[in-house]
Amino acid sequence: QLQRRFAESPWVQQVAYADHRPLDVSDLITVRPPSGPPRQLRQVNASPDYFELLGLSLRQGRAFSLADRPGRPVVGLLNETAARQLFGDSNPVGRILSQRWGQQDFPVEIVGVLADARTSFRE
Repeated sequence: QLQRRFAESPWVQQVAYADHRPLDVSDLITVRPPSGPPRQLRQVNASPDYFELLGLSLRQGRAFSLADRPGRPVVGLLNETAARQLFGDSNPVGRILSQRWGQQDFPVEIVGVLADARTSFRE
């Protein structure tokens, strides 16, 4: 509702939200690829337009959509570096990672790959 209200403002061109500010340090999560040891990745929970608003281009697959919501299968996006580290040269779209949450693992389907982005002003 808040997103809709902002979007209705004549001074606002685009609205998106996430659980972290851009360039901020995000949460570390543990994922288990289909083969190989568990890895830690940074996670940002975001609205469908978040990455577009930041100017991050989609390299493969799709971005989040309004259909990706609680009660539906969990989906995720990777950046190019994480995709390469987890899946090598294989296409990660449609592949499943196991994400640890508390004491339980749950499946996350990779639906897209984003271009790598600068994560600090020091890079």
